[in-house]
Amino acid sequence: MLKAHGITPEILVDLLIPSGVVLSPDGHRVAYSAAPVARKGEHVLSSLWLADTSKEHSARQATSGHFNDRFPQWRPDGTSIAFLSDRNKQGISCALFLQDMSVGEPIALTDVSCEKSIKTFAWSPSGEYIAYLSPDEKSEEQKAKEKSRDDAIVHGAHCEYGRLRLLHVQSRKVSVLV
Repeated sequence: MLKAHGITPEILVDLLIPSGVVLSPDGHRVAYSAAPVARKGEHVLSSLWLADTSKEHSARQATSGHFNDRFPQWRPDGTSIAFLSDRNKQGISCALFLQDMSVGEPIALTDVSCEKSIKTFAWSPSGEYIAYLSPDEKSEEQKAKEKSRDDAIVHGAHCEYGRLRLLHVQSRKVSVLV
């Protein structure tokens, strides 16, 4: 077994690699996601981390690491972070969640029963809205055809183009813009 200076293959594959680094609006904190080099289980896992920009070694884990939590974005007032997570349909689809910096567990902002994942999102300058891209869900007719397998599959006929949607954060109301 390879072992140099106490470093084992297990230690190397468990190393957390940061990504999606974003500074808070006031510049005092940084949020990022971190995932191990290798996947231990069936699904990709990553967690959100926070650090104070004025303190060395201040990074702390903000989410459990049991899901694929990624792409953190600070609310413009710095009170919370929106992020993508597959916590309700692990390995299948992701929804938009909000982590309030002063209290407990993240809350879902978008429908967690969706089968199609949100691709990307951005806060409005006021923090009142989040714009995001996601494909349409399959209609009942499409689901029935797939289940019965009585329809020919035509390559490119059902492309999953993202629609631009606007979420009112407080009411959770979503409107389709494009």
